[in-house]
Amino acid sequence: EFEAQYRNIVKAALNYWDLYLAVGYRPNKWIAGGFSYEYSNEFVDTDPNDGVGVRNHFGGVRATVNFTPTSYARFFGGTSRGGVRCIDGFCRTVPAFIGAKLELVIQL
Repeated sequence: EFEAQYRNIVKAALNYWDLYLAVGYRPNKWIAGGFSYEYSNEFVDTDPNDGVGVRNHFGGVRATVNFTPTSYARFFGGTSRGGVRCIDGFCRTVPAFIGAKLELVIQL
């Protein structure tokens, strides 16, 4: 499974682009895993308080274990870019993420 998305964004006086790549593998219906990479050339000023600039490269690893067709555990570790995300026609603003998270979904 391979996914790629390229966007050229023009908002106010800014013009930048971002790229999302993901590679996944599902050997059977019970487990899946993959890697993701994001890049953005959006320029944001360095914070004058600590001199830290904004990250441009983001990477992560993910794994999913399905217990039933509607119940699963999903792990993500790495970084993801914050901002507006549009999935299946619905857009929302998500925060940037650095770390690891585990989701458990059980539907009876």
